[in-house]
Amino acid sequence: MINQPIYLDYAATTPVHPDVLSAMLPYFTEIYGNAGSSSHLYGWRASEAVEQSRATVASYFQVKPAEVVFTSGATESINLGIRGYLQDKPKSHVITSLLNIKPY
Repeated sequence: MINQPIYLDYAATTPVHPDVLSAMLPYFTEIYGNAGSSSHLYGWRASEAVEQSRATVASYFQVKPAEVVFTSGATESINLGIRGYLQDKPKSHVITSLLNIKPY
């Protein structure tokens, strides 16, 4: 067995399953566009792909498609989670801090 380091920074990047790569390849090479651009064909196709993905994820987790939210990264995801948690709570202050772990 080869002694390799263990990769723990999956927040930064993660390997892609071959099935996911196969499904996404057309969107990296042929069918591209900004799903937020609703004034042209490229945007419409991208938006359709996002909505199909949302429906697939919702079906897998047995939730409504509207309950599936895609974010652009960790900060947005964390903020959304905190806001969701606090949504029905009485008004209060939230204090967060950065976890600073020094590399060995």
